[in-house]
Amino acid sequence: MTLPDSTSQKFLLLGSVARRDQKDGVGRVVVVFLDFANTRSRKCIESDFEKWFARNRGTECLMGHKQWYKRRKPDADCYVGEKFKDPVMHEEDCECTDADYECDYNFVRSGDECVPAGPEPIPAGVCVGDPNKETYLGSSGYRKIPGNTCKDGVKKDEKVEKKCSQAAPKEGDVIHQTFEFPNYIVQHAYFKDSTTFLVRTAEGAVWQSSNEGYTWKQLFPDKRFLAFYHHKFSNERAYLITETKFFYYTTDTGRTWYEQGAPTPPNTFGVEVLRFHPNTDTLIWTGNENCFSDGQNCHTEASYTRDNGRNWYFVEKYVRNCAFTKDKDLYADPTEIVCESYAEKTGSQVRMQLEPMQLVVGANYFSRKR
Repeated sequence: MTLPDSTSQKFLLLGSVARRDQKDGVGRVVVVFLDFANTRSRKCIESDFEKWFARNRGTECLMGHKQWYKRRKPDADCYVGEKFKDPVMHEEDCECTDADYECDYNFVRSGDECVPAGPEPIPAGVCVGDPNKETYLGSSGYRKIPGNTCKDGVKKDEKVEKKCSQAAPKEGDVIHQTFEFPNYIVQHAYFKDSTTFLVRTAEGAVWQSSNEGYTWKQLFPDKRFLAFYHHKFSNERAYLITETKFFYYTTDTGRTWYEQGAPTPPNTFGVEVLRFHPNTDTLIWTGNENCFSDGQNCHTEASYTRDNGRNWYFVEKYVRNCAFTKDKDLYADPTEIVCESYAEKTGSQVRMQLEPMQLVVGANYFSRKR
């Protein structure tokens, strides 16, 4: 107990005593007087206090401002000595950064950018002339997050000038959008249940559209891709196969892509590079081994991973096909792998087209063959 206004440094501590300790004049209840007056030599002044920010994980700003309270410095040898008051919250506006903005209406996130979901609606009376000559001020694709109080700094929500041909047509009108790729299309596919589309062209470039082809963005322009695969059991996952021991994957329908290492370069024998498992992180990779020198021992080599490529383990070499026996609608051992492989495992696999093959099944990820 102390004074109600919390200004005293003296306290009364009221407690009870266990029955076994109630002896030598000690009863059931005890009162202890505590005096802390001599532990602090003076009353705190303004310089003994500091700002304490409510957040301190990389940035003190959230929703465009900082929140802080005043507290005594840890090394200040003084006592507050003021009547207790509820802590007062202070706010300071921050400079705007990219984190203070989100995609505007009719725009969707594609990687680090906001791209149009379709033609932009415009007010009546705008773009009444030739749409190929007139322009209008439209959205940049970004808006400040509602409730955000940041000031100055990055300005991503300023209007930009656009051609009227990019605007939404009048009700009842029909428009079409044309995009010319720099080369022939050799592979294309949608992410299921989404508006995101992938296209691979003849020179090995991969393009992505997040709005059903209204706009396109080339992925990793400095890379050449041999193929891409959509995950058989996950609509959100896809893999871009380069000609090296690295590939790219997404787990969120192409919004973000990550680089990952493979055990070998992808094979050039026409074998599917990736095989999938209902457990979406479990994969089989079939690549080339010893194919960069004279090629006398060039062959395929299959490996598996259970953590989406962070760690790989050898399965079999000189294979024509390896796959999991487990399927979504087929009950089987989830660790079982079946491989078509050549009985002879020496020399160049290129010359083995007529050599005898064997079908090998292995449980526990091919460690127990039969």
